Amino acid sequence: MKKHIPFIIFLVLFVGIGFSIYRDYGVSWDEKAQIDLGRVNYQYLTKGNPALLTDTDRFHGPLFEIPLWRLTVQLPNPDMIYARHLDIFFIFVIGVIALYILACRLFHSSWWSLLTAILLVSSPRIFADSFYNSKDIPFLVFFTIAILSWIFLIDVIWSDRTWEIKIGAVVLSALTCAWAVDIRIPGIVLIPLTCILFMLVILCKPKHWRVAGVLFVTYLILSTGFIILFWPSLWHDPIHEFINAFVNMDHFTWNGTVLSRGPFIQAVDLPWHYIPTWILITTPLLQLGGFVLGIFSLIIVSGNNIRYVFSKSMRSFLDSFTPDTFAWLAIAMCLVVPLATVIMLHSVLYDGWRQMYFIYPSILLIAVFGMKTVYKQSSRVFRHPIWLRILAGMVLAIGLLEPLVFALQYHPHENVFFNVFAGNSTSLRQKFEQDYWGLSYKQGIDYILAHDQSSKIYLAINDKPGNEYIEYMLTPEQASRIVIGPVNSSDYFITTFRWHPEDYSYGKEYYSINIRGTTIMVVYKIK
Repeated sequence: MKKHIPFIIFLVLFVGIGFSIYRDYGVSWDEKAQIDLGRVNYQYLTKGNPALLTDTDRFHGPLFEIPLWRLTVQLPNPDMIYARHLDIFFIFVIGVIALYILACRLFHSSWWSLLTAILLVSSPRIFADSFYNSKDIPFLVFFTIAILSWIFLIDVIWSDRTWEIKIGAVVLSALTCAWAVDIRIPGIVLIPLTCILFMLVILCKPKHWRVAGVLFVTYLILSTGFIILFWPSLWHDPIHEFINAFVNMDHFTWNGTVLSRGPFIQAVDLPWHYIPTWILITTPLLQLGGFVLGIFSLIIVSGNNIRYVFSKSMRSFLDSFTPDTFAWLAIAMCLVVPLATVIMLHSVLYDGWRQMYFIYPSILLIAVFGMKTVYKQSSRVFRHPIWLRILAGMVLAIGLLEPLVFALQYHPHENVFFNVFAGNSTSLRQKFEQDYWGLSYKQGIDYILAHDQSSKIYLAINDKPGNEYIEYMLTPEQASRIVIGPVNSSDYFITTFRWHPEDYSYGKEYYSINIRGTTIMVVYKIK
């Protein structure tokens, strides 16, 4: 327990920071839709309201939104949104703990595991989303928990544990897999990946094939049952509705466009490099550098294993497998398979790479693996370990300084973080989407209310997050002062430039938010 004290201190500090700033974020683009998703599922559960069965969003996993709706529905504005944001943050904290435990299992070191957790929370876009993104952050969390339980299952099968423990591990793995699927359907990738791991276990330990086979069949039955259990819209017709949900994910149609490297592109016609590009330009340099080192380290290790196969036999190669080998194989598959799948299927994606955030823990684990490998190799060069530790500490401090300074300087707009690979910061708005969540409408509307003392303020709003901020986060007295209307009859026009990266000519700039030379939100005073 003593060795985990640094992580506990870090976690307490992190939770304290979250408590102090969770009210700083506005209403996101998806907030109202997610609230409605929780409401319609809850009403189906408690009153049998059939509206869910024809709802167009019923194929979105409701597992997180149902309890979130129940916990917050009775709260007045703006407390309901604040409570939602705090609950999302708490789920993210659980994800940080799960990643730390997973890292402890992989690195067998509390310090390298602590670094993994720090790299997660110091990623500005992930940090910001952990307060309002009720889709991708809970999915990241439960996908990480599913991987953790998955590796625990492999460890249990590998060892000579009792049947009770083995069945318990299967139940836990099936349950966490179902939770991930019932938040976002891409979690279904865990099931075929589990099939692959079970087959490898059988190949490596042929004497245990009966045990592994029984456990695998049990896993399939339980995971299927749990998926149906926690997804109300599947209850009336589980097979066909799940197929419809899967087809809806695979052939999701969205007629919108995304801004990628300058021109607008239809979301259905994205280039293969869309997700890799967004990962490259929005991930802090320390995490990127570590990931490159990790990839090279894994390639070297894999190359040595391949040479071992050619020098010996396939049987000898399989006998060389250990639970650690399976654990790292699981991490690699949870990165490569989802990424390759969306590229090959030409999946519809938008808003950067937020729909792929669930692969980020795998990226971080590989990054820390690379850092650890380089550190161990360097220890053979340095005669005095203290100097190596000082140098490593300096490198980590400099690497962490970039995202932390950005977060401190531009809070609460961490969601528009870009690194140097994005190019000239003054022209970023013409290349890549900025505040696609619409969160900065909060600061613009609050500024107008604070500085315009008129009893009625006529306001034109470019996107729905601004309207929903007024609906959900203003008090009745504040909301009653605002009259929303067309531009030509309004006092102010407010925009976050989504789908319109150019400046407007509606009047004088009254208030704006500028991030490293890029204006992400402007209030124009029209008259």
